[in-house]
Amino acid sequence: MVAMGNGGERTAREDVICARYIKCLLEGRTCLIDEEIRSLRTDGGEHFFRPQTQEIFPQEDFRLCTRRDIFPFVLRVEKRENGGLESVKIDVQE
Repeated sequence: MVAMGNGGERTAREDVICARYIKCLLEGRTCLIDEEIRSLRTDGGEHFFRPQTQEIFPQEDFRLCTRRDIFPFVLRVEKRENGGLESVKIDVQE
């Protein structure tokens, strides 16, 4: 996994929160991140709520990107023999 941050140059809070959450899941621990997600609205995700940026950063994207545990699968990227990359859906058993 690679957290790309902002343009691959700067750390992004949402990536750090997501990485911590995934780590908790892999370790079978509870991870309390709801307050951190809420704080992104004013500390890292402000551009989703500015009228002048709605065309490129719609407010609905913030809501969709901060929901968790809504898909029963993960996507794994695999390298193909021809050098290309392909996303493969992996179902998660509960």
